[in-house]
Amino acid sequence: MFSFQPQEYTLKQTEETFRSVPSSKTFTNSFSAIEEAKEGQFMDSMRVQNNNNPFEESMRQANLRDKVSSEAALLEPCPPFLQQQQHSKQDSCNSVSSIDTTFSHRLRRFNSSSSVGSQQSAGTFNGLPLSPTTTSGMLKKVAKFALQPGVKLLKNEDTAKLMSSPTDSTFFIDVRPFTEFNSGHVTNSINLNIPSTLLKRPNFTLQKCLGNITFGDNVRLTNFLESHEIPHKRIVFYEQYEIINGEVPLTLYGCLNKFINDESCDAELCVVESGFQSFGSQYPEFVDNARVSTSSSQQTELKPPPHGRSLSLANIPSTLSVSPNLARFHLPKIPQTPVFKIRHNEEFYDFDNYKVLNEFKFLSLAMNHSTSDKTPKWLTNLFEHSSKLSLIEKFKSLEIEERNRINAMISSDGVGSGIELGFKNRYKDIFPYEHSRVKLASTPTHESHDYINANFVSAPNVSKMKYIATQAPLESTAKDFAKLCHDNRVELIITLTSQFENGVEKCYPYWDDINFDLLETYKSDEIVIRRLKSNPYNEDILQIQILNWSDLDVLLNSQQDDVLKLIYLKSMILERLHKTNDNVIVHCSAGCGRTGTFCTLDSIINEQFVTNESSIEGYNVFDPVFETVEAFRNQRISMVQNLRQYLFIYDCLLNYYENFNGFSNEVFHLLDNLEILVHFFQKESTTVLATKKLSISC
Repeated sequence: MFSFQPQEYTLKQTEETFRSVPSSKTFTNSFSAIEEAKEGQFMDSMRVQNNNNPFEESMRQANLRDKVSSEAALLEPCPPFLQQQQHSKQDSCNSVSSIDTTFSHRLRRFNSSSSVGSQQSAGTFNGLPLSPTTTSGMLKKVAKFALQPGVKLLKNEDTAKLMSSPTDSTFFIDVRPFTEFNSGHVTNSINLNIPSTLLKRPNFTLQKCLGNITFGDNVRLTNFLESHEIPHKRIVFYEQYEIINGEVPLTLYGCLNKFINDESCDAELCVVESGFQSFGSQYPEFVDNARVSTSSSQQTELKPPPHGRSLSLANIPSTLSVSPNLARFHLPKIPQTPVFKIRHNEEFYDFDNYKVLNEFKFLSLAMNHSTSDKTPKWLTNLFEHSSKLSLIEKFKSLEIEERNRINAMISSDGVGSGIELGFKNRYKDIFPYEHSRVKLASTPTHESHDYINANFVSAPNVSKMKYIATQAPLESTAKDFAKLCHDNRVELIITLTSQFENGVEKCYPYWDDINFDLLETYKSDEIVIRRLKSNPYNEDILQIQILNWSDLDVLLNSQQDDVLKLIYLKSMILERLHKTNDNVIVHCSAGCGRTGTFCTLDSIINEQFVTNESSIEGYNVFDPVFETVEAFRNQRISMVQNLRQYLFIYDCLLNYYENFNGFSNEVFHLLDNLEILVHFFQKESTTVLATKKLSISC
């Protein structure tokens, strides 16, 4: 406990304190959170201690504040004497700005008044409670989520009734961090605290969550969920603090979603409205290892963590009868040979989940052997001799081949420039293979190196199309990108990402910096066409960008029209330029997932295939999708990045052959005479004519 001495602060020092805060809003927001937490009690306490202190007036002025905006920083500095309240540990650990769940549209920035207003804690400061986890000079704001519809809120009295008449029909789950669970929890409850990074993954199912708890708890909960003898199942969740305005932290929201989205869960889901701290104080008889009390003298003092570390297992009082049970966490075994892991390979698909096929309208119909007469023979034969399992197994084999290929490369020290010059890579696990890497004639930023994260890719056994697949430029590599266009005489760039996605930059806006002059722009709802002039090469380049294709995602139903428009525009422009088989630069953010998907679609749509009937009889069915992706992956890492993108290719092909075969639809031909394209072709014609005249005169 420290004493507060306001007389030590002069008005000049107060003004210096305000100036020291990085943002003009930040200090005001910190006052906002504190005052709303205790409804002005802190101000009254200060007035009693020193009625004539000029600092009081500054505090009163700070009371006239704006409400916290949605752009407020998640982490805001706060002077030491204002450290009264801090969010619970699970809130601080799980501060996020977005979540990819069924109810993601319900996300909204949580006002500080509801994030700290109900907290009670061990220590006191000038008569006000102080959180036992207050260990730094920061006041945190966290994102909270509206409680899902159908989840019932329980008062303390209702929870106590369930505890006093125990039956097998009620199951309690504690979503707080393990340290808090171990210091006190509702009798017979289990701890289910999953990291926020896992809760945000749609494919991290309830079964995978249960794999992260102790074996005994896993068995108990699994038996409860699978039992058919319990007439009315009820699962009660609780976290540390009270739920205000129907808004809950990510730990609770995410866990509830896992149960809501699991088909095996038929239990009623409930939440203790007042939180564990309030319930444990009111009904200590229903708490094991309880250390919850409204009196600070009864609290077990938390020792400072050693070596300056933040609050962790080191802060668990040594008198606890229950030791931390971390037996379910194991360090990975060291492999005999080096293993290179790619993040998306382990996170974003599950080969045991065939329900992903239901997302794709045309593919689902084809898997039921319902193809139309418009579908080409090779594609009809493919689905007649394929099953859901076979398509998924094909992609699985591609993943296994790639893993073995990368591990062999790592073990043979054949990593090349992609890792040596990793500071030029947008993502640390996406680097170019050395054998197909595009080498610059001379790199402007580092003259001794020819490196750029780009590969030549093609599938010569399937198509004549050629591409340069590359990552979206960084600000530091935009000059290299312009050199890439110049060295390879590229006149068309296909951009498959927006500049920002979910507040994260996915592509530096190279089209509007010193390396390119922006001459003209055409913009529709989802497609942008830009006419650029590269500097210092004075070369006209056309860029086509699609805006609605998110990272690691696919386009469904009517959204597929935008991809098909892109393919049509590419073919039409190259044909007008008489460069049908020349290289085109294609990039998304990493230059592999959406890039590989687009290049595969473009390669197949622009080719006419003759089916080999003998191969069909031997059930070795011709599949250009598999062959193309396999060829691309031998030239650049992770081309077509996940299972959904792989299945999307089949779905989009079926849509194209059914509704847009040959691009005969009027919607495509409306693009032929766009003014920006007319200007681009006129400029090209003038340039070609001038070049011919120059060669004749020489």
